[in-house]
Amino acid sequence: MDARPTTPSTRIEQVREHYARQNMAVDIDPLGDARAFRLDLKSAPLSARVGLGGGIATPHVARRSPALAAREGLDAVLLARFSQPFAYTCGPLAQAAFMPGDTLVAPMDAAFECVHPSAGTMQTLWVQRAALPALLNGPARHIAGKAGGAHLELLFGYAASIQRQAFVDAPLAEQAASHLTDLLALALGARGDTAEQARQRGERAARLAALRAQVARSYRDPQLSVSDLARRHHMSVRQVQRLFEEEGGTFTACLQSHRLAHVRRALADPARAGQLIATLAYEAGFSDLAAFNRLFKRRYGVAPGQVREGAVASFG
Repeated sequence: MDARPTTPSTRIEQVREHYARQNMAVDIDPLGDARAFRLDLKSAPLSARVGLGGGIATPHVARRSPALAAREGLDAVLLARFSQPFAYTCGPLAQAAFMPGDTLVAPMDAAFECVHPSAGTMQTLWVQRAALPALLNGPARHIAGKAGGAHLELLFGYAASIQRQAFVDAPLAEQAASHLTDLLALALGARGDTAEQARQRGERAARLAALRAQVARSYRDPQLSVSDLARRHHMSVRQVQRLFEEEGGTFTACLQSHRLAHVRRALADPARAGQLIATLAYEAGFSDLAAFNRLFKRRYGVAPGQVREGAVASFG
């Protein structure tokens, strides 16, 4: 929702209608100049029990009154991160200060006030309480640093990888929802068989997603290796290899796929028609031109020069 209608009063009323009366059972008040107020937050379910959201917001106060908290369908736990410091108060609890990177874990069926004095970006996750009945202790918890921080980092990283996908079909969305629930269970202190199942399912999926995301960010580095990836993610080389293998692939195949796709895009770009193919290959992270040519033809069925010739002809 991008709340930018004609006047500040209309804009604010539309936000209140959407968030307080229809969607999240939250009332919103801008801080500072109401003419500059903007709220663009989106929320979508992955399954019947898990949903993801996020977006941007200018300074504001978000409140849930006892009446709104009593609304049916809010029996869930909310996790939220904000890129700027904010303050949260829930029921009788004293106001707690949150810094960027801290995670708010709070019940959606409780009255609260959340003050965001600065504009920033937000990432949210909600999970139906029935999915974690034995792990909720108290009305709200602030988890940061040593208190489950590693699993929350995995959780938010995995959630972001899902949100970056243009489309997620129903079976994959359901699977992702289970993985996120597993990670939340571990962050909230699951033990015994519950913890072991969560590690074998959700944690492994999230770690593989994090490894793949790292390769996608760093594939142009000619020195990128499986040992480098293992070091960055505090894992052994064998653990990294095993995660890729369990999905039916390898680190090397994943790395080569990104590098080959980079070169293919560059070859099809008319603005780069004057650049040597070798330059594009080295730019993508390849250090051996002969090996690059063999891999490219094996992947695409034609030589790199043929792809460029076809692209030049189509734009000529």
